[in-house]
Amino acid sequence: MAATPGASATFEIGGIEVLAGHNVDGVPFPALARQIREAYAAGEAVELTWSSMNPITNGGAGHNTAPMSVASVLPGGESHEKYVRWLDHVAMFIEQLTDAEGRPIPLEFRLFHEHEDDRFWWSTGGEHPCATPEEFDAITHFTVEYLSELAGLHNVVCKVES
Repeated sequence: MAATPGASATFEIGGIEVLAGHNVDGVPFPALARQIREAYAAGEAVELTWSSMNPITNGGAGHNTAPMSVASVLPGGESHEKYVRWLDHVAMFIEQLTDAEGRPIPLEFRLFHEHEDDRFWWSTGGEHPCATPEEFDAITHFTVEYLSELAGLHNVVCKVES
């Protein structure tokens, strides 16, 4: 199937945080990287989402929430170093996403998607939020700063939406 120039393609990288061999949808990461390169070569804009495990419970889909999850990954929190390692794994994956000439592929990274719901460890809404709005803002700022400044990813535009 040929890609439509000007279209966008979204790819899930959940699982990369623990260096799983495949993403949460079962796609091996080498195949995912190839699909991303092919989409970009076909003229598609590339968007990444990251449905990561919960840093406290290590739970994935269906077991991804716990009170204080975001607070635990903020600087000074008990899971902060774990979260930094996870960001390093994200950065390592993104660094390998280059075009045929070896240039970094421009990416839109959809951070903390559906945060106003209550199904993810970064959720601020629903009956059992895992973060306050202030904690959500803090983790978003930390993540963007870490990926752009500390990891040096200048081909990534981070986007946060509910």
